[in-house]
Amino acid sequence: HWGDTARHEFCHVITLQLTDFRVPRWLTEGLSVYSERFHRGEEYDRMLGNGHSQGLIMNVLDINRAFTHPSFPWHVVLAYCQGGEMCRYIAETWGFEGILGMLKAYREGKDTTGALKSALGVSPAEFDKGFRAHLDLHMSHVQRTPDMDDRALKALLDSAPTDGVQQNVLA
Repeated sequence: HWGDTARHEFCHVITLQLTDFRVPRWLTEGLSVYSERFHRGEEYDRMLGNGHSQGLIMNVLDINRAFTHPSFPWHVVLAYCQGGEMCRYIAETWGFEGILGMLKAYREGKDTTGALKSALGVSPAEFDKGFRAHLDLHMSHVQRTPDMDDRALKALLDSAPTDGVQQNVLA
């Protein structure tokens, strides 16, 4: 929907302005996805659940790389979903003040290690450990799709070239 897109893009305007354009990609995309969280569907949970069950969840210090150097076909999409879920984790654990504290820390020029310590009082390793525990709890109900190699995935995509829902689920 255009409303979801407008909300998502407007969130970028806010995060970029609040940080003087210093916000890392995972957090600006994560907050934009998080702003859509009430509209996210089964595909979002399945994508995140697949990443979690396959050991593909990225550490907070590594997630930005997925946006510029993806290493598998759905790596970028997983990074969007994971960024959104990281924001959910921050909001549920430290409140929205934690998110605002992260944005403030980036505006002050801190890197991710400094922002986590300043805003949340944790190291990147502590954040990652807590986030994985959060995923264990929230993704246990998700029915994941079977693992597929690229050739099998392409065959499925080719079998439904005009089915947008099917294409998104398989992406």
